[in-house]
Amino acid sequence: VSHLVRCCCRRAPASRPPSPLLVGGILTRTSGASSCKATLDPRNNALSMVVAWSKLAAGLAMILAAESKTIPTSLPTETTLIQYYDKGYTGTIPTEFGKLTKMAACTLASNALTGTLPTEMGRMTRMKSLFEVWGNHLTGTIPTEVGLMTKVTDEFQFFSNSFTGAVPSQIGMLSVMTHKLTFGYMSLNGELPTQLGQLSLMQSIFQFPYNDLSSTLPTELGNMVKMSSEFEIFANDFTGVPPTELGRLSEMVVDFYISSCKMTGALPTEIGNMVKISTGFSVIKNDFCEDLPTEVAVLSSQVTDWTVTTGNQFGTACCVTLPSQYPTCAPSMLPTVTPQPTVSFEPSAAPSAAPTFEPTKGPPPFTLSGEQIVGIAIGSVIVLAALFLVGKHYLCPGWKMCGSSKHHFDPRRKSERNPDGTRVTSNLNKTPKGGKGLSGFAGAVEFKDNPMSDQSGKDVGEIDARTNYA
Repeated sequence: VSHLVRCCCRRAPASRPPSPLLVGGILTRTSGASSCKATLDPRNNALSMVVAWSKLAAGLAMILAAESKTIPTSLPTETTLIQYYDKGYTGTIPTEFGKLTKMAACTLASNALTGTLPTEMGRMTRMKSLFEVWGNHLTGTIPTEVGLMTKVTDEFQFFSNSFTGAVPSQIGMLSVMTHKLTFGYMSLNGELPTQLGQLSLMQSIFQFPYNDLSSTLPTELGNMVKMSSEFEIFANDFTGVPPTELGRLSEMVVDFYISSCKMTGALPTEIGNMVKISTGFSVIKNDFCEDLPTEVAVLSSQVTDWTVTTGNQFGTACCVTLPSQYPTCAPSMLPTVTPQPTVSFEPSAAPSAAPTFEPTKGPPPFTLSGEQIVGIAIGSVIVLAALFLVGKHYLCPGWKMCGSSKHHFDPRRKSERNPDGTRVTSNLNKTPKGGKGLSGFAGAVEFKDNPMSDQSGKDVGEIDARTNYA
């Protein structure tokens, strides 16, 4: 060492200006080789050399200590604001921060902090805005306890760290978030939580780029209907078809980026609902197929920074680009060539023979001849007449008229009976047996063109007469 110092002292020019040297915390100046020779003369004993170099090492350690500092661990519990942005802090975040339960805003961004994010920070339940730990060297997983900061409205930022693991689903509890939810440029993996769909008040800067997130995009992202700028989830490992619900982000104006992922299939036509977008639209470097929807293509005329086709296969059927997912192509709706009918003058095949079975033999259908019909009609009349007479006999005994309380002599009949059962004939010249005659009757008896007969039954002529009997 003394030899090296001696060589350096020899080469130092005499005209060299004095240079500062911090030894043992005291700033001194040396000039030229003489000072070097006087201070570190190799002729001195070894003990003096050790002392000199130990003083130099101590000075360098104090310089490094002055340049580095750690976050203080003892802060008043009434603290409501911490602003440690870009202060050069190193080391870890103290767990004592969990005692600062009245904290409303806290930024530890752009430092050189290491270690994990303490779970105790979830006790800062009064946090309203500006919770930032981005731009550090924090590792491990993001603690689920950060979801307890349910009053945070904006600037909840974790990007540019070395966090790993899944995105906590508890972030969906920050339902009043409106701006700056950033988890990009890290090594997060797994699925994007469906609970993020509960952040329906988000308006700008929803960022998860440059991670290792996988699986399909949750349809619940379509609930962020107020998003207007910086919806960025590019450079991940998402798969499948983008959900049609992304078309509900119709207020987008600036930066819709879902590029550089591994999504496939046809781009949803619903994305064409973003009719207000003017700057930044990118879906490149996926594996989209089929035609670019017309509803999306028309947006290109109004958007600057429009990147769509690179790395995709628009215009090619998905069954060609992804045969494992789309094994068969759908047939075309119309034939590509109009078929021409074939003219044939002869039948192409012999006509089929007559049926091989014979109809089942049986009796002929039921038919009636004219004579049978007449006979049936006459028989029906006779039956009806007989029924009429029988009914009259039982319903009107003694030939009484139905409903009449008096007996009426009917001169048109050959005979009639008296109430006592003796027969009364209609022959006026003869007195019926028993001598009753027409006694016992009252009323009028009318004889008109009535045939009369004697007791032997022989007709004796007709008589017209009207006789009143009392």
